[in-house]
Amino acid sequence: MNTFNPTDRDRLNAIGYDIIGCAFEVRNTVGRYFREAYYKHALAYELSQKGHKVSIEQIVPALYKGIEIQDALKMDLVVDDCVIVETKALAQVGQAEYRQLLTYLMLSNFHLGYLINFGVETFTATGCQDIFNPHHGIYRLVNKI
Repeated sequence: MNTFNPTDRDRLNAIGYDIIGCAFEVRNTVGRYFREAYYKHALAYELSQKGHKVSIEQIVPALYKGIEIQDALKMDLVVDDCVIVETKALAQVGQAEYRQLLTYLMLSNFHLGYLINFGVETFTATGCQDIFNPHHGIYRLVNKI
């Protein structure tokens, strides 16, 4: 059963729209040859300039046999306490990066995540969650909406 109402969906989509716009701003400003940390902080800056609350390297609680594993999983960015953004700076991303974001979505119970790879030659976005294309710069993943 879908527990989301149209207002929730609209809010997530509006945040996502800003994330994509800010990612293009960062990429168009600096190009594709920097390290991941640079892009992560530049994107956090751009999003905060648009009025979003941005947490950098927020820890995802991870349990093993009832004990919490400290610092096991860190999400690159969390925007407005509801959207995960994983930044990369690779020639192309693979299934490992995709699964990393999926794991974060499942463990955090968030519903929207973006895998943004600033290192691809042609920086493009896809809104399609069912087709993973490692050549796209921005990949949107929806979880239980």
